[in-house]
Amino acid sequence: MGDRQHIVIALDGDKKMSDHVLAWCAKMNILRKDHKITFLHVAEYHTVSYVTAADLGAFASSSVTSPRINVAMKKIAVDKGTEFLQECSKKAASLDLKPDELKLLIANQRTSVKVCIKNYLGQHNASAVICGSRGLSAVSRCFMGSVCDYLAHYASCATIIVKPPAEWFGKPVPVVERRS
Repeated sequence: MGDRQHIVIALDGDKKMSDHVLAWCAKMNILRKDHKITFLHVAEYHTVSYVTAADLGAFASSSVTSPRINVAMKKIAVDKGTEFLQECSKKAASLDLKPDELKLLIANQRTSVKVCIKNYLGQHNASAVICGSRGLSAVSRCFMGSVCDYLAHYASCATIIVKPPAEWFGKPVPVVERRS
């Protein structure tokens, strides 16, 4: 692969925002044919634990996990994530964007989406990551944490954050065009 730049487009499960990020990439014309382009999505699932009837007493100390249920939960996350990436690939094709790779990562309660993305970027020598910001309020960012903010600070490559259009928030949209 040599000097081929690896551009990762991190797409969250929000179809509207992901479509906006892809449209922005097409409009800005920053992806070139000699780039390696990866569409990355991190699917989340949470394992299920339960307390048995015997543990319901005053000294309940343990919970039980069900491997069968948790395997099914992970399969649902993988299936939904795969379907989402395929939909994004179709949308990209309509915009004349063609990813070289569709990559699905899995996050559970021991791994966060932002850490999964950061680790992938470092392990795969990404040159840049493009991600969308949903415009969380300061309070939401404080409690939930912003993936974009985390990547901007800790990713091993350049981070391009695509903001949501102002009309999504009822504000007029400033017209910005890329200079040739």
